[in-house]
Amino acid sequence: MLPTGAIVSDGATADSDGDGVPDDWEMLHGGRPLVADVTWPDQDGDGFDDREEFLADTNPRDTGSRLAAGWSAQAPGAAVAVTSTNRLYQLWSTAELTAHPQSWTPTGPPQIGTGALLELVAPVAAAAAVYRVSVEPAPLTP
Repeated sequence: MLPTGAIVSDGATADSDGDGVPDDWEMLHGGRPLVADVTWPDQDGDGFDDREEFLADTNPRDTGSRLAAGWSAQAPGAAVAVTSTNRLYQLWSTAELTAHPQSWTPTGPPQIGTGALLELVAPVAAAAAVYRVSVEPAPLTP
């Protein structure tokens, strides 16, 4: 059973303005489905604009609902994030931030969110590395 307000898209959901956010999600969250926004509002002031909130499957009207990742105190070498079951999470690494273009490498397979904390384990590296977490809509299963 989906949580109240959940938006399920099979890729065929209308996106009238072509901005990458389905019309139904924009209407539900006070967006403008017929206007391709160049700059998106940050309705809750949490530092994530409404498009980023859509991508992370968080609530753009709740400051406590945002993508946040950090390092696990219980599992050294693991990034943790509060996750959505409607999203895929990927840990990436790079050894060099000043290279142009930057070269990011996935550190394992993407993982489906659990609805709770998810550990994304970084391999033991011989050299220092910088990490980031990406999120994207999970594919729908029939």
